[in-house]
Amino acid sequence: MQVDKITLAALAATLRLYRDPASARRSIPLVQLLSTGIENLKCRAERLAPQLAQLPALSSAEALQSTTFLGCDSLPLQQLPTWCIALTPAKGTVERLATKLRSGVPSVVGRIHDNRLLFDLRSVFPRQDQQLVAAVAALEEPSS
Repeated sequence: MQVDKITLAALAATLRLYRDPASARRSIPLVQLLSTGIENLKCRAERLAPQLAQLPALSSAEALQSTTFLGCDSLPLQQLPTWCIALTPAKGTVERLATKLRSGVPSVVGRIHDNRLLFDLRSVFPRQDQQLVAAVAALEEPSS
């Protein structure tokens, strides 16, 4: 496989960032998300859950401690503790709620577990918290 100069330059720049862990945490989004402290995630979940719970599209929203997986191919069993917000729709199915959020603007993707839609805050930057609330607020009440 041959690689062009631009790809090599990008790879070299990324590897230089990894040489300094503090620089990597500031500059590489995935490293930023993975290095977020569990207490930070818990505080955000406990702050956002009541805001989401009052929205008409939801019957409940609660902060929930959970586990997230890093990947499927390279690290299929690597787990990290996380905090999620578990949403239950006011009407309709959790699948319909998930579909409406995925097709909205901005698109919001969660995972369905125990008939609730989970938003894993380890995959959401703090600056996106209010966008998450706004995306759910923009939904009409789900119909059955």
